[in-house]
Amino acid sequence: MNLSNQETQQIKACSITFSNEENIIAKRAIISEVTTSGFKLILNYRNLVPDSLKFQLHLNTLWYKNIRIYIPDMEMDWEGKVVGTQHLGKGCFEVNIEFFQEVPNYWRECLFELWPKPI
Repeated sequence: MNLSNQETQQIKACSITFSNEENIIAKRAIISEVTTSGFKLILNYRNLVPDSLKFQLHLNTLWYKNIRIYIPDMEMDWEGKVVGTQHLGKGCFEVNIEFFQEVPNYWRECLFELWPKPI
């Protein structure tokens, strides 16, 4: 597991799916903010897989859906609930995800520690 925030410029996520399905929602995203209760993803519309999402100006259909995200730097899947979305312009969307209560505090802290700190 690579948990060195000095070596990590961005935290990348990939294979974003609904928790109960294997259908990919997005191929990749960047985590833009991390807290101990959740995180924010930045998705580019080019990385969205379903056509029904690609051609929308919002991702409101994802609200309150349970999703799974693979974070390669930690070599693990994370699950949570989408609690908000926002169109940022230029084909980018922000997706707010709240961790499930079952996610151990230890793993939340590890993700938080992975987050790049200003030098």
